[in-house]
Amino acid sequence: MKNIIYVFGISGVGKTTLLSKLLEEFNNEIEYINFGTIMFELGKNKLDLKSRDEIRKLNKNDYYSLFLEATEQLEELVLLSDKKLIIIDTHILIDTNFGTFVGTPKHLVKKVQPNGIIFISAKPEEILERAKKDNTRKRNDLLDLEKIKVRLELTRNTSFIIAYEAHAVFKEIENKQGKLEEAYLELKSFIKNFL
Repeated sequence: MKNIIYVFGISGVGKTTLLSKLLEEFNNEIEYINFGTIMFELGKNKLDLKSRDEIRKLNKNDYYSLFLEATEQLEELVLLSDKKLIIIDTHILIDTNFGTFVGTPKHLVKKVQPNGIIFISAKPEEILERAKKDNTRKRNDLLDLEKIKVRLELTRNTSFIIAYEAHAVFKEIENKQGKLEEAYLELKSFIKNFL
C-alpha cells in the first residue's frame, strides 16, 4: 500500500530545506514530487515560461489548463511509483493575476488522496527576514509582514480542512529560526509512521 503525504507551507518557512534533508536520509524509501516543478516544466514546454514565478502571471485559461495537465501528470507519477511513501510538495494558495487560486483543490485531493498532511510553519517575522535574504524570488508579497501573517493563517486552516476532508492525519511542524535540526527530527519522527 502506498502512503501519500502532502507538505504545505508558504514561501520562507523552510519547507524545501527540511524536505531536502529528509530526502538525503530516506531517498531510497520516498518518492518526492514537487507539484510546482511539474507545472513549470509543462509551462516551459507549452508556454515558453522562463521562471516558476511566471506561472502566477498567466491568464486564467492558461493557468487552469496547465494546472489540470499537471494534476494528471501527478496522478500518473503516483500510480507509477514503486515507493511505499510519496511526498507531494505544493502550495495551497497561489496569487495570480486573476486572484488567489487554491493550488490543492478537492478534485486533486480526491484523485491523489493523502494519508497525511504536514503544515510547515514559522513565525511571520522569521519568514520576513528569510524572504529579505532570498535573491531567487521576485515577489513583493513576501516582504509584507501583514500579508505573511494572513497567508500563514489561511494556509494553516486550509491544510487542516484538507486533512479533515481526506480523513488524513494532520501535523504542524514549526521551523524556528536556528532550530532546523529540531524541526527536522519532528518531521522525521512523523514520516517514519508511514514507512
